Amino acid sequence: MKLLKKYFKTIHEIYDYFDYTSGQKIFPIEDYSSFDWTTKLDKLYYSSEEDDDYISDIYIEEYKGEEYTMFLIKDSLNLDDCLVIFDNKKYFDDDYED
Repeated sequence: MKLLKKYFKTIHEIYDYFDYTSGQKIFPIEDYSSFDWTTKLDKLYYSSEEDDDYISDIYIEEYKGEEYTMFLIKDSLNLDDCLVIFDNKKYFDDDYED
């Protein structure tokens, strides 16, 4: 199936960009590139432009690319692991308090 081959090719291109090796499991990928974000200890804080409240997730691994950063996180809403991708331009270096 052509569509399925394209899907896996795209996933592997994303993995290659971040030098990420998934092993046998493929995690869902979420595009959070429009969110402001920062990290503190083992927590990831992010928020959309429409929302002033920051969501906090525990991240398991971080993969930094030149323009984007990807995290493997434990999603606080549904407790599943997933990959989230942020734009490095949206990173803010601030002493955010939980």
